[in-house]
Amino acid sequence: MACRWCSGRPACDTVYMSGFSSGVLLAPNHTAQVTVGMARLAEDLGYDSVWVADEGVRTRDVFVTMTAIATATRTLRIGTGLVNPYTRHPALTAAAIASIDELSGGRAFLVYGAGGSLSLGPLGIER
Repeated sequence: MACRWCSGRPACDTVYMSGFSSGVLLAPNHTAQVTVGMARLAEDLGYDSVWVADEGVRTRDVFVTMTAIATATRTLRIGTGLVNPYTRHPALTAAAIASIDELSGGRAFLVYGAGGSLSLGPLGIER
């Protein structure tokens, strides 16, 4: 399946279903405008949440992307796909997610854990 925003490249976003809620995982490897547009579309289609991946060193910043989504949507819960403690200091992560939560009216959430090789490998960090 090809992503309609990537001009034929393989699909880069995953849809999941869990219980009675549904969400979309967004990889911020598009322009910020495209990623925000995908989040708006998810909201228009009735999804409950978007998760923004924080994997790799050649993507957009997860917290900047989440902030843009928060200002462009009204009902979506907005969270991280996974924030890596090896690459992001816990205190700065807490401050960022608290700011987004305040800006979004309580819609932000955080997933925190060791990331994969896309982030750690280029930085020379072993898990």
